[in-house]
Amino acid sequence: MSATNWVILTSLTFIFIGKFLQYSTSYHENWLNKIALVMSTNNDSYKTYEKKLKERLQLQEENHSISAQDNYAKWTKNNRRLEKLNEDLKSLSEQLKVQRNQTTKLLKSVKLVSLTVPFLILKLWKGKFPVYYLPHAEVFPKIIGGVLSQGWLYLGLLPLRILRGGNKVEELDIVPKVSVSLGIWIWAFTSVLATLEFLVNQFVFTKKLNKPILKTAPTEAEKVEFITHDEVELD
Repeated sequence: MSATNWVILTSLTFIFIGKFLQYSTSYHENWLNKIALVMSTNNDSYKTYEKKLKERLQLQEENHSISAQDNYAKWTKNNRRLEKLNEDLKSLSEQLKVQRNQTTKLLKSVKLVSLTVPFLILKLWKGKFPVYYLPHAEVFPKIIGGVLSQGWLYLGLLPLRILRGGNKVEELDIVPKVSVSLGIWIWAFTSVLATLEFLVNQFVFTKKLNKPILKTAPTEAEKVEFITHDEVELD
């Protein structure tokens, strides 16, 4: 595989993974709950929580099956145990919530380390990598050609380079070929995707709003007709 191919394929992989995570945002909560559940199943807090939950259910069923008047001592004893179990369950629930938040942070860190940071490093490392060359160097003005081949930083450094190299931009960076750098190619590709997403959302997934029916004020003729037809019977 040539250098150009692996750079482009790696960039596309990062872009499509990012888009997949963006489109599946509504499912992330369920995924996190399932992952947290799997990770906490073998946790002592989770096992204790399940055990106390079953015990509370048994005590509630037992209390419903006995009479508070006939078995007051047992009923009272069960109520005290239920109160203690409720306190324990509340404490364990807080612990499990903290553990779930830690799992969420861990997964976000994994995403940051495995996706965001590597993609950023790739763009910084291969940002000026030529994806392809334009057929002619004079297709665009020199400034646009410089941005295409060197990225947006070219515009930021252009005033300084003009002061150092002369007053004419055309004299700067005279090269036989103008390339499209990886950074500009990624920016253009993601911009096209964003535009397509907007168009699809507007024309496919956005519900059409019916035109509101406006009540028009009665005309003068209608007012006159209404008045002339208004008859009052006299005794």
